Amino acid sequence: MKNIRFTDAELNFLKRNELCRLATVDENCRPHVVPVCFIFLDGVFYMVTDIGTKKHRNLERNPHASLVVDVYKPNRAVMVEGEAELLLRGEEFHRCRKLSSRGSAGLVKTLGVRARL
Repeated sequence: MKNIRFTDAELNFLKRNELCRLATVDENCRPHVVPVCFIFLDGVFYMVTDIGTKKHRNLERNPHASLVVDVYKPNRAVMVEGEAELLLRGEEFHRCRKLSSRGSAGLVKTLGVRARL
């Protein structure tokens, strides 16, 4: 899947924010939405998660996810939906983990399509 392309305004919005809401689906097909800090790098969202968390288990079963970065005043948001990939090792994992304050956790890499809100 290709990286997401954003407008300059959307990129500036993403740079000014660090919190998103990540939505996954649990084993009973119920949505699970949690706030999580993200790193946006080279057109890809990266989020840190501890191994064994509900979002980690959900993504192992079903990689479909969505996230939204939003603010209330003024009312602005960027939503992304697509497939997430769990990164536990490798060059990409180590490069992004260095940018995070969380040491030994895994990473969630989210690729997908953008939806404007």
